Amino acid sequence: MRLFRKSEPKAKAAPIPGKSHATLVFWLAAAIVFALALKYDYPALTYLCAAAFFYIPAVCIHELGHAISAVCLGGKVHYIALGRRDNTKLLPRKIRFLGFDWYLYSTAFCGVVYSSLYSTRFYRLRRCLEIAAGPGANLLAAAPAICLINGDHFTRFTPLPITWIFINGYLAFSSFSPMEMRPTEGGLKRDILLIWDTFFLSKTEIQDTVRNAVFGQAYVDRSAEFGALDLTQLLDLQQREPKNSALACHIVYRMPAMNDPRLGDCLWKLAALPDVPPHVASELIDNFITNQLSVGPPFQPETTDALSAKLLDLEDSITNRGTRGSILVDLGRIEEGRMMLKEVLIKTTSRIDKIYVHIFLALAAKAEGNLALAREHAEKAAKIDPTCPALKRVSDLLSN
Repeated sequence: MRLFRKSEPKAKAAPIPGKSHATLVFWLAAAIVFALALKYDYPALTYLCAAAFFYIPAVCIHELGHAISAVCLGGKVHYIALGRRDNTKLLPRKIRFLGFDWYLYSTAFCGVVYSSLYSTRFYRLRRCLEIAAGPGANLLAAAPAICLINGDHFTRFTPLPITWIFINGYLAFSSFSPMEMRPTEGGLKRDILLIWDTFFLSKTEIQDTVRNAVFGQAYVDRSAEFGALDLTQLLDLQQREPKNSALACHIVYRMPAMNDPRLGDCLWKLAALPDVPPHVASELIDNFITNQLSVGPPFQPETTDALSAKLLDLEDSITNRGTRGSILVDLGRIEEGRMMLKEVLIKTTSRIDKIYVHIFLALAAKAEGNLALAREHAEKAAKIDPTCPALKRVSDLLSN
């Protein structure tokens, strides 16, 4: 059981997160101090203020190096994210610059490039070159500043090129520090660790990564075309293009309701296509079944049974095992479903999984006449989230 994942950042402007305002105040103060340091010739303050101004342009150059190399190596850059993404509810501010989409989440003290390669040919080499291009761009940017330094004559402006060289050098060499930049959000790592991980990618992992990229791009490329058609036209088009995975996925998303009787068949066709990434088909099927579970027993028992079994073939995860176990309880296969649900309850850390497991263990106990155990599980589910829609299936077991 899972909820639909959030899409990539939408292409509309949104306020910069509030913590950026403090940084803007800092910059204003730094600008004043910088002007005073230049006027009264205080090199130490000049170094400090120059570092504050130069760090963000150096970060942008670093990410630009990754992005340009990705394009040159035959890939595509989806967007460049700048700043920390601590609050995922905030939409970024979108900027189009130098042919790339830049998403500003907060002050750009760090960044990451989201790109894809669409071929397995020399995949490891191309990905490593793309990663190494970031620190390479910093070293290249620092080189011209060396010519501006006059070793025989130190002026009040000399700290500027020195600081520029230091900041770019720091970003270049810190990229090869074997530590994670942030352990959150999937572990954004330093470039050296990304290169290390790339070296040890298996053939299967590379093929899956490229397949995901190709599928995603095919979906995006034809979204406008499919969006102009109504559902009937899309279904007719699928008769002529039965192997079009992007079309099959678009039809599933366009279904007007999760209980549309055609949706089960469409999901089955989608899961049968070899170029559909397993996690995509798994997520769509899981959401379809979970929606049915929250309403009542499946209205297409045979189709739902087959789809829930297909879930485990696509992705044998704890969440999918919970979905399968819940369906087995609804289909009357109590003991088989209960064993699977108890296993999920022990292993899962997901609140949604726990709620549904307790609900269907309650239904299993109720079906066997053990009302005391059924009430216990129903109350545990309600305690986790009293607003869960599926609780209405055990409402008779909950005390008022």
